[in-house]
Amino acid sequence: MLGELALTLGQWRSSAGDERWDEAHHHLVSLLVDALREAPIASYPDEVWPIDTVVALLAVRLHDLAFEVPEREALFRAALDALDVDHGEGLPPSRVDTHTPLPPRGSDLSWRLVMLHDLDAERARAMYTRYVDAFWRSGGLTSGFAEWQDGRAASDVDSGPIFEGVGATASTFGIATTLAFGDERRRRRLLRQVPLGRRLVEEADGARIAGFPVDAAWVTGSLMGDATLFYAITWRASTPRGAVTP
Repeated sequence: MLGELALTLGQWRSSAGDERWDEAHHHLVSLLVDALREAPIASYPDEVWPIDTVVALLAVRLHDLAFEVPEREALFRAALDALDVDHGEGLPPSRVDTHTPLPPRGSDLSWRLVMLHDLDAERARAMYTRYVDAFWRSGGLTSGFAEWQDGRAASDVDSGPIFEGVGATASTFGIATTLAFGDERRRRRLLRQVPLGRRLVEEADGARIAGFPVDAAWVTGSLMGDATLFYAITWRASTPRGAVTP
């Protein structure tokens, strides 16, 4: 949560130039830098979810760019290298603590890759190629990124609904992911499915889809879904390390 708040402040500072939160911003980043020396950082006392380290890294990068702090190259390199764990297909696990490691999953990788694009575009592009090979699904009524590589339909609060193996969260974040890596063909396919999803939401208003309550007041049927969709369709590279995007 601290990483996400610091990342939000960094995005706001760079886009709006609002200085009101600078003191809190500096303090949060100092806490994250201390935690990153232990990378990957502990998300909770007994759980380590690597995506939280990526969030923290981007938050620190945006802060340092805004306030012209000298690059912490050694810290960033060590943290990114620590996350470079292969769980199969050259893709990282979604959890790496002492509990049973969780395999790679689409909701993690679609968002992780967007942030990695701004931190180390070359590293991220190599991972994106492996991600597409292992997780992209096309055919039937839906196309998009799977939540689980084996195509199972085990949905949870992170995955959102899963249709024919395609994950709602993975594919919504995937709109930004495909944009980041210039994959226009897949991006167009994902965008074309947004109106179809809206029609399904309207028809299912008040019911549940794949176990999730549907509220047609939101385009996607939920506030979280709409926030993710807004992020995905408005995404642009936010650091000089990110490639130029359309």
